[in-house]
Amino acid sequence: MNEQMIIQTTLRKKLVELQAKNSQYSIRSFAKKLNLQPSATNEILKGQRKVSRELAEKIALRLQLDPTERAE
Repeated sequence: MNEQMIIQTTLRKKLVELQAKNSQYSIRSFAKKLNLQPSATNEILKGQRKVSRELAEKIALRLQLDPTERAE
């Protein structure tokens, strides 16, 4: 699986986890947590926008991913 797909899959997984805890958790809230625009977040989730390595690292920090998830 390529890097973009891994990032996209990881973000979707985290969004689903957050929505499982709070059914009203939105992409807008998720974008705020990531410090991204909601439209950019949505495009990343849909695979319409690529994520740079630098941005991927910032996202990993904001989501507090464990070292195994960060390595991906």
